[in-house]
Amino acid sequence: MTNYTATAFTASNESSRFWGFFFYFGRACGTRVCGVLL
Repeated sequence: MTNYTATAFTASNESSRFWGFFFYFGRACGTRVCGVLL
C-alpha cells in the first residue's frame, strides 16, 4: 500500500503541471473542448 501510494504521489507530482494545464485549458475553453479531447 505504501509503495503504491508513493508511486502514485510521485507520478502525480511529476505530471502536476500537465494535468493542471489540461484542466485549466479545458475549463477555460469549455466542456466542448473537454469532450473532444476526451
